[in-house]
Amino acid sequence: MSTSKPSANPSVSDILATMDYGPNPESADLAQAWLSHHARHFGVFIGGRWLSGKTSFDSINPANGQTLCTLTQA
Repeated sequence: MSTSKPSANPSVSDILATMDYGPNPESADLAQAWLSHHARHFGVFIGGRWLSGKTSFDSINPANGQTLCTLTQA
């Protein structure tokens, strides 16, 4: 831990080096409900309509490795 006085205008690297991390207060419940409402599958939006394509891929949650939804490749 540094005992020097903080700069009046710290650099980004100074801020990141001294930043404390705590628990995330947000809940993923609202986002998960929205994904579920849309059946966790998304096409492409073209000409005011959602269209399905031939190729799709999974979007993975980096926190746990689980699939969030399936997206159509455009």
